[in-house]
Amino acid sequence: MKVSSKWSSQPRKMRKYMIYEAPLHRKRKLMVAPLAPEAREKYGIRRFVVRVGDKVIVRKGKYKNQVGKVIRVNVKRLFIYLDSLTRKRSDGTIVHIPIRPWNVAILELDLSDPKRRKAFERKAKLKEVSLEEILPAEEEVIEEEESEEEIIEEILKESEEGKEEGEEE
Repeated sequence: MKVSSKWSSQPRKMRKYMIYEAPLHRKRKLMVAPLAPEAREKYGIRRFVVRVGDKVIVRKGKYKNQVGKVIRVNVKRLFIYLDSLTRKRSDGTIVHIPIRPWNVAILELDLSDPKRRKAFERKAKLKEVSLEEILPAEEEVIEEEESEEEIIEEILKESEEGKEEGEEE
């Protein structure tokens, strides 16, 4: 039953109004991605807005399991671009491939921006996780290459286990 003449009752039209024709301040809130399980434990939050400098892994689609840094965010078209995802056009130019933010998982947050750090602290405060616990001290140096490879392997194992469980059912 239609309640108001202003809004349609058809899902395709609601999607059009609420997502694709939404104002930019609402679209920005749609540009969130879940954190990978290891990042979820590290940061203590479940999802966060994707920004330039974040390290992500593609979870769905043709480029699944590709890891890269976000180099551009297009809020108007709801796309992000990774440094590792490129293709060559017929004229020889190299272009970055657009990916939807809900098809990636964040591996590392870029907390160099004070406003973003404040937003993270506000969100993590609900989970009682302090920023000092997350950011490594200057004396502690972690080998990033080994930890990145371990994270990728764990995510691949989890996706394979999910496929096996789906096949059994």
